[in-house]
Amino acid sequence: MKTETVRGDKLKQGDVIRVWWKPGTARIVSIETYTGSLKTLFPEGAAIARFTDHYAMTIGNHEAFERVVFDEKVTA
Repeated sequence: MKTETVRGDKLKQGDVIRVWWKPGTARIVSIETYTGSLKTLFPEGAAIARFTDHYAMTIGNHEAFERVVFDEKVTA
């Protein structure tokens, strides 16, 4: 599986990232700005990502994430 390292603020709906729960990757279905009581822990901002498997995770804008890169070749 090919991945690229990206900052949290570069992630978007539809991206697949490596996660610590099985099966090891998850697709983002929505991202919303984090406005909770711990926002001071994220001076560069953060978001809440929700995944197809119904999990959610805080994504710090400055943190690094491994995004899965899919081969875009089209075969006839």
